[in-house]
Amino acid sequence: MGEFVCRVADSEGRVFSHVEAASSPDEARQKLADRGLYIYSVDRGAAGLSASFDGEATARSAARNFSS
Repeated sequence: MGEFVCRVADSEGRVFSHVEAASSPDEARQKLADRGLYIYSVDRGAAGLSASFDGEATARSAARNFSS
């Protein structure tokens, strides 16, 4: 069983990333849909999640330094 980084939204419109354990991307999508989540993307591997957060933090820091 692998891990998939999923970008999803709940019924109130909150968008977030979630790591889902599943055998395939289709299974991950089905599990998320069964919980009532709207699926934007499903990518293989949890490594992309930490890289995404690091990039967002770096972008915020750069913007903050630029505006000072």
